[in-house]
Amino acid sequence: MTRLFVGSFLADAQALGLELQDFASQIEVSKQASFKAVPTANLHITYQFLGEVDENQLASIKARLSNLATDIKAPLPITVTYDTLSAWPSPENARVFVAEPSIKPQALMAMGAIIRKNLQELVRIDPSIERNLVFKPHITLFRMKNLETKPVYQLAVQKFQPINQTIEAVDLIESKGHYVSIMTL
Repeated sequence: MTRLFVGSFLADAQALGLELQDFASQIEVSKQASFKAVPTANLHITYQFLGEVDENQLASIKARLSNLATDIKAPLPITVTYDTLSAWPSPENARVFVAEPSIKPQALMAMGAIIRKNLQELVRIDPSIERNLVFKPHITLFRMKNLETKPVYQLAVQKFQPINQTIEAVDLIESKGHYVSIMTL
């Protein structure tokens, strides 16, 4: 079994990674809580999380993505501005802070819909979670646990600066602690 998703990495993630570390230090969270920036190399947008997939399904997934390559690449590059910081699942019980765009480019939403529609029957994820069913463009910035998140979230919102991403490629990505592209469209 391999854990897969379809996404796009941030081209300028190195600079953003340094900004996120600075952002985290400004928030000054207690050492008893876990508040960690996502590793720079893992910063990405996910179009479709596939979950744990059997190795024998990998060829089928790659073939479907190859058949979609022209449609997926047609609107590229797409520029997205993530200008809203959100706490998921809620500010009171946040497990992650994500950056979301207040304006979702039509080309981005169409591309996400094409990918989801064509891979939906291969998805191995919990259908009761809304974000597993609906494409919600976002970048996960921080993961948290053992933290009273509402006050941290309120401070983070005040200090948050928008993030720009130019999407130039779409990848089939394997998650194994770190993320590795196993196919680029």
